[in-house]
Amino acid sequence: MNYASSGTGSLQHLGTELLKLRTGTDMAHVPYRGTGPATQDLVSGRVQMMMTTPPPLMPFVREGKLKALAITAPTRHPALPDVPTLAESGLPDLEVIGWFAVFAPAGTPEPVLKRLTEACNAVVDGPEFRRRAEEQGAIIRIMQPAEMQARVNRELDEWTRVVREAKIQPD
Repeated sequence: MNYASSGTGSLQHLGTELLKLRTGTDMAHVPYRGTGPATQDLVSGRVQMMMTTPPPLMPFVREGKLKALAITAPTRHPALPDVPTLAESGLPDLEVIGWFAVFAPAGTPEPVLKRLTEACNAVVDGPEFRRRAEEQGAIIRIMQPAEMQARVNRELDEWTRVVREAKIQPD
């Protein structure tokens, strides 16, 4: 089976390699230059699967051109309530979540960080932003800086291990 990703080292690539490592499934990586071209080949059947965030694929799922098989988050996705999580499908502790964050340079003064955090939270928590994000299948979760840093540290450890175990090399 061939799987698409938006490129070597992307979350799509590493997440599927983690799935391969945990299940022993034999799949070949087909890297693309972005999610758009990868999605086109998935819809056309040139590749058999792709792990990615829901927003770029939601229109194709709604039209019946793609089938969502599992959610890689710990809970079901509100836009795909009938799609089980990987844990529900027999793969506990396999979590792959795409997320966005705002970063500032090390040494940025605390008052500046506080103001930036408050401004970002106000936008993200606004009704128009929230409505549009949810329409596209995104889930809003605001994290405080310390919680975000802990997540970054955990993921750096996890993905470093996956890169080593899967013997991923830069292109």
